[in-house]
Amino acid sequence: MSEKLVLDKHIARVLIDPSSIQQRIADLGVQISKDYAGQELVVICILKGAFLFTS
Repeated sequence: MSEKLVLDKHIARVLIDPSSIQQRIADLGVQISKDYAGQELVVICILKGAFLFTS
């Protein structure tokens, strides 16, 4: 992780670095694509703010 993270004053430390999160999201996308290949996938976002993760 070469970039310096700017933390909120209430955050003591980062538990999971951004590149690990990005890699896991990519892995989940691949797995979802395999699991639902050839099917129509309907995703429903129900939590406030969850649309950022859903998109």
